[in-house]
Amino acid sequence: MSRKAPLKLRPILKNRSGNASVQQDVPSTSAGTGTSCSAFAQVPPRTTAIPGSSALADADNDAFLGAELPTLQTPLDSAISSKSRSTQQRPHSHVILAFAAVLCSFSIVLATLVLIIVYIAATQPKVRATCDTSDCENHVSALGLSRVHAEDPCEDFGRFVCSGWTLKYKGATGTVLQEVLVDWFHRVADLALSNTTGGAISNEAHKMMVACVTRPEDYTASLKGLKSFMAARGLAWPENDLHVGPEDYAKLLRLLIDLDVNWALPFWFHIERQHSGSEKGRAFVLRPSSMVSFLWHFNRKLQNHRGAYDWYVELFELFVFRDDISVPSAFHSFLKNSAGVQMNISEALGSVDKSGVYRPQLIRLGSKPTTATKLTPVMWMDALREVYGNELPVTVSDVLLATKERLIAVIENLFVTFSAETLWFHTTWWFLQDVGTFSSSVLPAIIATINFGKLGRALNDVYCVVQAELTYSALLAAITMSQFTKDEVREIPGYFGRIKTTAIEKMASSERMNDSMKVKLLNVLRETAIALWPEGDLLSQGSFDELYGAADNVSSDFFSLWHHARLALQKSRGSSLYEEATKTCRVNKNRLFLYKIIPNIFSASVASLRPPLYYASGTSAMTYGGIAFFFARELVDALSFMILRPRRNESTWGTNTPRQVWHEVSCPAPEDRALVFPTLPALDIAYSAYKRYRNPTKDLPLRGLDSYTPEQIFFLTFCHATCRIEEPTGVQFSPDCTMAVRNFEPFAKAFSCKPGTRILSALALTKAPPNHSVPHHSGLRYSAADPQVTGSNAGCDGCISEGDGNFR
Repeated sequence: MSRKAPLKLRPILKNRSGNASVQQDVPSTSAGTGTSCSAFAQVPPRTTAIPGSSALADADNDAFLGAELPTLQTPLDSAISSKSRSTQQRPHSHVILAFAAVLCSFSIVLATLVLIIVYIAATQPKVRATCDTSDCENHVSALGLSRVHAEDPCEDFGRFVCSGWTLKYKGATGTVLQEVLVDWFHRVADLALSNTTGGAISNEAHKMMVACVTRPEDYTASLKGLKSFMAARGLAWPENDLHVGPEDYAKLLRLLIDLDVNWALPFWFHIERQHSGSEKGRAFVLRPSSMVSFLWHFNRKLQNHRGAYDWYVELFELFVFRDDISVPSAFHSFLKNSAGVQMNISEALGSVDKSGVYRPQLIRLGSKPTTATKLTPVMWMDALREVYGNELPVTVSDVLLATKERLIAVIENLFVTFSAETLWFHTTWWFLQDVGTFSSSVLPAIIATINFGKLGRALNDVYCVVQAELTYSALLAAITMSQFTKDEVREIPGYFGRIKTTAIEKMASSERMNDSMKVKLLNVLRETAIALWPEGDLLSQGSFDELYGAADNVSSDFFSLWHHARLALQKSRGSSLYEEATKTCRVNKNRLFLYKIIPNIFSASVASLRPPLYYASGTSAMTYGGIAFFFARELVDALSFMILRPRRNESTWGTNTPRQVWHEVSCPAPEDRALVFPTLPALDIAYSAYKRYRNPTKDLPLRGLDSYTPEQIFFLTFCHATCRIEEPTGVQFSPDCTMAVRNFEPFAKAFSCKPGTRILSALALTKAPPNHSVPHHSGLRYSAADPQVTGSNAGCDGCISEGDGNFR
């Protein structure tokens, strides 16, 4: 047998010391440890093989280790090689080397996978955390940004936001605030009827709500009490022997004050006695009535349908005047022709509170009018004396403070336009529509006849809760309070306190306000209190039964309960419980907060604690853009009122009301100045408080609106809360929102408004620097790059600028 080629030599390798060495093609007998992966790759192949199966097995092992194929050798050589391996190679060396190779390969693969994962994570867009609570989901639905939008947000932000608003009670409401109130009415009615208020509601109030909502079949007792009450108060029908002359306006004024003060029926206005801190005089604060707007809205709906008003009158003739021969035929004719006069009166009185801005007027009861008038200060003094009687002496040193100067003017104008007799008859008719509706089956007949759908139950609940709220405002506040946790009860007023702190700091840092005015306003503002929940004696057990009187022996019909509650309130007037109860805020469709100048208290309506203004599990942007903004607006509006507050031991106020308090510290565009107060300064305060006090761990984008930043959610929430219906077109818009943001630079930056839009035109901003502009997109989706917008209003050195929103 011929021999094969001579034994091959491995290539020259570098040893660890760096010297060249020749490694023969034989297995290593070294017992060294810590062998590297390269050393495993350099294991030399064996050059011999045993014929047969053993040779095949060794060949398989060598192939596994990456060795060369063996050359055929003689038996002697094979024997020598076998002996050499048996004496030099360690047992199981193949297994150890194989395991090390697998481990090394696995390490390489693992490292590669880690690098791939890191690369993918670095190149993929980051997923931001979002708020996905049920409250956040509800707010996304309320904003409705997925629906069609009518305007570019940088052109008309109000129309952009409000176009996504869906009315829940279309036809009965016209603003977001009214929707909030109706929701609250529903909630209170459900709580009262289910009696799940944890003992917060008295038995009497519960009975009254049940009597109003459930409607008993027999109204005989209720109608009998109603008619007796009307006769005792002189609320009579047009008759020849009625002792009300055409010029008897003094008697009419006494009737209107009596119905409000003693019977909680503010048909024309609401008047409240408040101590001024002076021993020499008191103040009677006169406010527009929220009840007027309900009457106006209901009557307008009736008159929009031909024949509806006549049918409405026939319902009263059928269910109230049935078999009542004491009502003369002249009154029936009067009712048929009363629609126009009723609308004129309610529209005139309702227009006073539409602006929502305080314009106070002061009248000293002992003064003489400078011009001829049908409504003199002496008439007010005499009427107040008769209503309050010996309980409260009314003197010439007392004052009448109207929160709106137009209210006095409107009352005077109505006295001039209509005779006292006509106004008296209409007051009788208003009383009958209000109390008589719930003391008879008139309202159920209306709801049964007209297919209101979901609105039918809403009307019933709304009117019942309005009636209950006029009497039990403090009690309903306690019912609402019982639905919040202790932490929430403590936390909610904190938002109002932060708004107040921010307003004080802004005013104190202003360099444009007159120093004396600044000091006066700051002193008053620092002393203001905020009343939301019932406090003091009202929290004690049985306090409401004491305030409203026990009703154990009172008939369960609606009028008997209504009459008893008001008599109990008259008896408790002047007590500590009564004074605490007056701090609570009555429902007003135009206001959620009420500033009471004499005690220097901001009363907050618990009805405001409803979506979309407040969410227990919402973000900071939702809260400060909602309920906190509305408190800021009331605070700004009240500053004009604060100027009139008397000094200690004095009983007079200044006669000049500063209408432009915030124009001293802000500078809106000239054409917008009459339109931005108080919304613009309130927006600035709420925005600054949001930026300072927001909770960064919870102030997240909203799930479903992920591309909108929390700051954008703040502006969207604020604007949505001011939405209303334009009449008669039905367009949904918010001029207050649009005018405010076009004068507010932080908004322009938050929404990346480009040059040429109305927002930047109003701000008179300069062109953005090169390479910093951000492409504008009508959907206003969030862009990671922020535009660098700068500038100021033309001719003004004190505008609201970007940053913290401080006045400069």
